Amino acid sequence: MRKRRLLSAATSLALLAQAPESPPEGPLIRVTVNLVQVDAVVTDRAGRIVTDLTAEDFEVLQDGKTQKITRFSYISTQSGLVRNAPRPPKSNSPATPVLPVSVSPEQVRRTIVVVVDDLALSYASMYYVRESIKQLANSLQPGDLVSIIRSGAGSGALQSFTTDRQQLILQAEAMRWNPRSRTGLHSIPAINDSSLEEGEEATQEEKWDEQERQFLNGAAGLGTFGTLTWVMSGLREMPGRKSILLLSEGFQVQPAAQQSASNAGADLMSPLQRLTEAATRAGVVIYTVDPRGLETLEPTAADKLKPARMARQLDERRQNFFDSQASLRLIAEATGGRAFLNSNDLGDSYRKVLDDQSGFYLLGYDPGDSTFNRKFHKIAVRVKRKGLQVRSRSGFFGIEDRPVAAPRVLTKEQQLVQALKSPFHASSIPVKLTGLFIVDEKKNPGLHTLLHVGLETVQFKPAEDGFQHASLNVLVAGFDAEGATTNHTYDTFQLKIENAKLNEARKKGMMLTVRYPVQRAGAYQLRAAVRDEASSEAGTASQFLAAPDTTAGKRLALSSLVLGEMPKDGKEATDRMTLATRQFAPGSDLAYSIQIFNPKILETGSGNLTTQLRIFENGKQVYEGKAAPLAPKPPRLADTTFTASGRVHLGPNMKAGDYALQLTVTDLGHRKPVRQTQWTDFHVVR
Repeated sequence: MRKRRLLSAATSLALLAQAPESPPEGPLIRVTVNLVQVDAVVTDRAGRIVTDLTAEDFEVLQDGKTQKITRFSYISTQSGLVRNAPRPPKSNSPATPVLPVSVSPEQVRRTIVVVVDDLALSYASMYYVRESIKQLANSLQPGDLVSIIRSGAGSGALQSFTTDRQQLILQAEAMRWNPRSRTGLHSIPAINDSSLEEGEEATQEEKWDEQERQFLNGAAGLGTFGTLTWVMSGLREMPGRKSILLLSEGFQVQPAAQQSASNAGADLMSPLQRLTEAATRAGVVIYTVDPRGLETLEPTAADKLKPARMARQLDERRQNFFDSQASLRLIAEATGGRAFLNSNDLGDSYRKVLDDQSGFYLLGYDPGDSTFNRKFHKIAVRVKRKGLQVRSRSGFFGIEDRPVAAPRVLTKEQQLVQALKSPFHASSIPVKLTGLFIVDEKKNPGLHTLLHVGLETVQFKPAEDGFQHASLNVLVAGFDAEGATTNHTYDTFQLKIENAKLNEARKKGMMLTVRYPVQRAGAYQLRAAVRDEASSEAGTASQFLAAPDTTAGKRLALSSLVLGEMPKDGKEATDRMTLATRQFAPGSDLAYSIQIFNPKILETGSGNLTTQLRIFENGKQVYEGKAAPLAPKPPRLADTTFTASGRVHLGPNMKAGDYALQLTVTDLGHRKPVRQTQWTDFHVVR
């Protein structure tokens, strides 16, 4: 028996907004009546982190006055990581699958939010941003927790912190240029011949156009500042060394004294101080990257120039470009970060950011009672040893940190939502989630959530009827690539198990299935939270997957890989429980199945396809099958969809551990072979 209830989108979003986070540990960066503690990064001339300084090597000034350093320490985020490691050699073989790893708050070394400022990115730059984020994902190390959000995409994206490189790559691939961006199609707009001659008066329409341009520039900047400030509020609770990587083409920043009535929207100095304050309180460093790379700023074929005003027009172009980069410098310098400008190698910039996050100094001093006057106080950190450079925060407002409020009592729904939105998986109840993209026999694409719940820690209560009773609350949610919710399902399961079968049930667990229709192709994340009503303990799991475009005539695409165990008696059916757990014993037969969409159809009505299977352990290939021609059964779904299936025997001496199974499908029907690769993880248990 079970009691089922579906949450409406409005109710679910309200719960997401209401559920508070758990109280954090004390922040590393503090502003109290008896202590101001700030962080500082010191590098040598080659940009390498310096770690051997003492308190005597530093000088801290507040509003120009030297402060006595009363607390000093160096914090390292390294844990056996290799800095400046050589890049892996390029290979034409399919990419090695990287298994996602769950981490606890204590294991997080660095928490990074990549803010793609699509309000200030051109169509041309978005391509380089997408490709460079893939490089960033492949540069991450164990203990790195990452989230990607867009400044124009709303506030749902901070729910998707992950250690999964594949998830980050899929998110990057789903990014598209924002038509609301102030920059347009090209990073450097073409010059037309509408500029005014010397002494020529602008028409009212031209004045209005200029006012609108200035307003949109200021609005884009304020929108970016708003996003950064909002991200900061979420990062305040997070562990590890916290940073924001802002990918933006920048915007105009003008002090209020230099404004006119026509460009009032461009005053961003006050928001900059508020941003600096938020970064200081949250202990966040901001790094800025201009994806435009090295620009010549010289005349192009798209420019419409007249000799009489060519020099002035080119000077204005250069000035606008340099002014936009000035905003990126200001943001980075104010928060103790670095600005990476005029570089065509974005991947190298990311590697420098990660290396810069390997450690920092904490410097503390007694600020005195007069500091807390609600005014902005400037901080300067200097290092006495010659040849070194130091970066720290520019200041703070004279307001004491607010104490963390005591957590209030949550309803069971709020407890579930809090567990669901947390970047760390709760593990009191074992939960295994398998997300699958599959097209059913009616040609309807959907996301199938197979949920296995372990019952080892669930509290059962005996009843007079000779049965053991327990109650589980289950919340399953789907999110698209922008962090927006697609579906929510809330169920209460009333479990009733005979006394004699309780131990067997605890060992086997229970399996749940939820299906959501797919409205459009793209990247999705499935999350599940399970709560025991008797103990209030919870368990969570999540998986990120891509829904390809299966429309006839599109490119070759694959469904998710479905894994099961082939029974010893040779029957075709596989164990349903194994579909969710993906756990296999040595010596068993692992069965796999996949759907292939849009292959090149031959005159015979079949396709010219081959499949090749590989198995990896810890990134190392341990098995490679031969590329074999696919002889599919007659298609049941459509003429453009085939199903490939097979089995692989796991050796009796195969050691226990985590593995990845990779299937490569090659379509030889084209002039140049077309390949698609799909993979999934599985576990060998003894």
